[in-house]
Amino acid sequence: MTSNLTLTASENLSLWNTYLTETMTSHVSRYMMAHVTDKDVKNMLAFATQISQEGVDMSASVFINANHPLPQGFTEEDVDMKGPKVYSDDLIILIKRKLVQDALVVNTMSLGAATRPDIRAFYEKQMVDGSKLLNMILELLYKRGLHHPLHIPFPETVEKVKSSFLFSAGIFEGNRDLNTTELFNLELNFQSTVVLSVFFKSFAQFELIKEGKLADHFLRGARIMDKHLELFRNRLMESGMPQFPTWENELTDASISPFSEKLILFKSAVMLSATAGRYGVAISTVLRRDIGSDFLRVMTETLKYAEDTMNHMVKRGYLDQHPMARITE
Repeated sequence: MTSNLTLTASENLSLWNTYLTETMTSHVSRYMMAHVTDKDVKNMLAFATQISQEGVDMSASVFINANHPLPQGFTEEDVDMKGPKVYSDDLIILIKRKLVQDALVVNTMSLGAATRPDIRAFYEKQMVDGSKLLNMILELLYKRGLHHPLHIPFPETVEKVKSSFLFSAGIFEGNRDLNTTELFNLELNFQSTVVLSVFFKSFAQFELIKEGKLADHFLRGARIMDKHLELFRNRLMESGMPQFPTWENELTDASISPFSEKLILFKSAVMLSATAGRYGVAISTVLRRDIGSDFLRVMTETLKYAEDTMNHMVKRGYLDQHPMARITE
């Protein structure tokens, strides 16, 4: 169903981001599909590619019908389908889990901000299909022994909070154990941040990135993410929680990049934005003051590094200007 209603600013932004992200994701998923060996992983990637292509087609169609210029998305020239395999099948599953989780959040916001019936229907379908894809990914994680959830003992009764000790954590007040709110945020953010760390390490080893003088930038990004992972790991260990794996051994030593410099920088910026957003949610939901301070610090570091990444995009002419409230001559 199409609509003659003029696009709102929110719909414009949602479709703009959808077009850019899905032109990238559709090609990257095809590249991954060409290199995986497991049939079930290949089927998952085929479904992911289908979802992305629908996003490309819908966003392009709406913009074209509205006589709105398309941003410069990604094409086959940005991904070498015959390039070397960089990520193992297991790592691809873990990467896709993070990316689908991020997409579900963005599509929920886009649906809530949409006015036109056709755009609402589109983002509703994206959410339904994204949920199906996430379930496929989780089944693969269970099947391959890649799912490592945290478990805690069940309380015998439900108790009321009796003092501000709930919020305390200091050498004079005494640290309480982590509660489920804090465990949830630490686990979720570890899973997200570890993917960024592995991505940055893979990018830094590409000759294309070294020639473009970006290797130091991505090595710095990997160090920042590893520092965040160490912080999360230590907080979990303080309450007797097990350690999570970091997956560096699932990277190959490929030095030839299957991705263009533009795609690598854009993908990094998108993932950094999502990671900073997760940290922000954690700040507003955790109850221990020291954990909240941890997330505030790592969010600030992530946003600064994201700004540096965007500046590299601007310097190289890779970043399209979002439509503005006022058109200037």
